Amino acid sequence: MIPNILISLITILTKMPVIKPLNLVIKKLKEGELELRNCARSWRRHPYVVSTAVNLDGMALEHAQPNIRANQDIVFDAVNQNGLALRHSSKDLRGNLRIVMAAVKQNGLALKYTSQELQGDTDVVMAAVKQNGLALKYASQELQGDTDIVLAALQQDGDVYKYASYDVKNNSNIFLAALKGPRKSLVYNTIVYAPGELCRNRDIVLASAERYGWTLSYVPNFWNDKEVILAAVKQNGFALQLASKELKEDPEVVLAAVKQCGWALEFAHPRFRSDRDIALTAVTHTFDAICLVSQDLRLDRELVLAAVRANGRALEFVPEVLRGDREIVMAAVKKNREALKYASVELQEELKREEH
Repeated sequence: MIPNILISLITILTKMPVIKPLNLVIKKLKEGELELRNCARSWRRHPYVVSTAVNLDGMALEHAQPNIRANQDIVFDAVNQNGLALRHSSKDLRGNLRIVMAAVKQNGLALKYTSQELQGDTDVVMAAVKQNGLALKYASQELQGDTDIVLAALQQDGDVYKYASYDVKNNSNIFLAALKGPRKSLVYNTIVYAPGELCRNRDIVLASAERYGWTLSYVPNFWNDKEVILAAVKQNGFALQLASKELKEDPEVVLAAVKQCGWALEFAHPRFRSDRDIALTAVTHTFDAICLVSQDLRLDRELVLAAVRANGRALEFVPEVLRGDREIVMAAVKKNREALKYASVELQEELKREEH
């Protein structure tokens, strides 16, 4: 005779819903407990399983079986989720206008994986560069010479100027658009890609210097042009090292450079290290530029005060005789408490006694 407790258990089990394997796989995919790449091959060729996976992560298409990678609906879902999933679709679908357009609108760089024919399609390329300017790199040569497409790309990223055709690069309006365009890298060397004609155009060089002073390094024929050098050092004081000998001796140029960065004093004519106005400007804008001024000026209380008021750490570079000057030390400590360790031993002890 079957015990009552066993009868009860059997009754409960018979009433429990049966979880089918497919439903379990779908459930685990949705809950993040399972990835398509870890599924059995039979599931990786199952349309519903793969569709679920690529809607969560388009790049899961990589792990689908070949027959699924040729499924238009599944690939369309994948590229809508991540345009770069186009890379894992069948070769035929990389030439499918509907799928490719969806891919490049989601991620312009998907243009890299499209068919050669669609890399030359104006609508596809325009959609790609509007999403990511760097897609211009993968456009056909003909469309790299299309002014409208290049301008659209430059509005996304000024660095893509280098991918434009020679004729388009030689267009001054295109170059200026590249200068003004946003940057997704820290490289501002637009002028290095400019044709020779543009590099000899003073207006172009001046505009480039105003935007990115260091690009002047590529046009040495303008290093003796005061207006161009002034524009460059106002944007980047270190551009002073590119100036001609004559301009490194020009007070107006040197003052503009040290206002932007006090360390530019290193590249000025040595006599400016003893020029009080220049030195004061340098240490006010860059505290440790005090290392560059003459020994006499490093003993100038007003100049030293200006330096420590800019940054208390300047006290580290102050001559020993002034590290015991209460006013200077207190100004430094007010700016940076850690500066106290650079004060004279006597003053440190005196200040500690006052605290107690």
